[in-house]
Amino acid sequence: MFKELSKHVENTLSNEDRKNLGSVAWYTTTVKLDLEVRGEIKRIEGANPQRLLKR
Repeated sequence: MFKELSKHVENTLSNEDRKNLGSVAWYTTTVKLDLEVRGEIKRIEGANPQRLLKR
């Protein structure tokens, strides 16, 4: 689920990376939106909470 994605991203980053990024949740959201626009991932319509599929 997308809700859990920020935690996974945060766990993979170094302390320095987290400090430089600021909000990991915001960074994760912007990357997710970019991947959607590029067609690399897709939201599952009607899923609540939001779920994603790799294309």
